[in-house]
Amino acid sequence: MKDFATQAPDPQAIPQFGLYGEAAVEDPAFVHIENIISRSSLNGWVIRPHRHGRMFQLICLYEGEVEVRLEDEVHCRDEPCVISIPSGAVHGFRFAPGTEGRVLTLAEPLLSDESYSRCQPYFEPLFARPLITAFAPGSALLLQLQQFLQQIERELNRPDTGRALMCEWLARAVLMTLRRQLEIQGQSDTRGPMSSAPSRPSAG
Repeated sequence: MKDFATQAPDPQAIPQFGLYGEAAVEDPAFVHIENIISRSSLNGWVIRPHRHGRMFQLICLYEGEVEVRLEDEVHCRDEPCVISIPSGAVHGFRFAPGTEGRVLTLAEPLLSDESYSRCQPYFEPLFARPLITAFAPGSALLLQLQQFLQQIERELNRPDTGRALMCEWLARAVLMTLRRQLEIQGQSDTRGPMSSAPSRPSAG
């Protein structure tokens, strides 16, 4: 795919959104999930560089290809992977049409309350900087990740008792799955490289 951002954007011109294209909110408190196609296809499969306040996102690529800008670096991926984006990190995407996957958005308060304290040592490496974590196609952890994401979708689409709590627990299960994959690949040290798989240069 052709590079959609060969020059780093002016930091002063980078917008801050709630979800992409939506107004930022001061105190978000939610778990949100959507298909990659639902937002990116409406924008020509291009998500321009932007950032989120008080939100953490996981872009979970199942099939397809993505060119992603993370801060000042551009990476291309065509294998199953998860792109994790901490609050405030600049990011943008160009997806190949038909790319399949999910975007999980977590409000920062969900990751900082008292109930989260036991999880913090495990999840800190996920929030230190943007990461790209590759998964082997059909691997057990990839299938587990997809199952948890499917469960979150089901919970959000029906008004069952304890839906909010269930979504929080499932979101943490997603994060633990990602943390285990980082550990397998030896990327749990936050001083390591941003990407857990070699980056291919974007096509000119």
